[in-house]
Amino acid sequence: MLKRQVLRCIATLWIVVLVAVSLQPWRPHGESQSNLHQLLHLVLFGAAGVMLFALSQNTKQVWTAAVGIFFLAVAIEISQHLLYKNPFEWWDVRDDTIGVAFAWMLIRWTGIKSLLLSAES
Repeated sequence: MLKRQVLRCIATLWIVVLVAVSLQPWRPHGESQSNLHQLLHLVLFGAAGVMLFALSQNTKQVWTAAVGIFFLAVAIEISQHLLYKNPFEWWDVRDDTIGVAFAWMLIRWTGIKSLLLSAES
């Protein structure tokens, strides 16, 4: 179990690394159409969702986190399109959004929040 401040730092670092890795220039050929690529989007953005949802203290904060992650996914895809002249990958935004939806379900219907955050945080 983590204190709220520690989880906040981990979530921030996770998102910064996620953006950095997403915007780095090396792109394996054919990678963006693979099942592994889709799974990575689900897991990586879902993990960001789990952390931010666990930190949320009310419904407004949950919605803010979800919408924020969605717009982060869109911003990353727009950046990749502009930087590398790739087609805009709506399917990546879709997979990111599905990952966030799974994260919400995990937080809502399981005890994962209590496993992440200590009671005194």
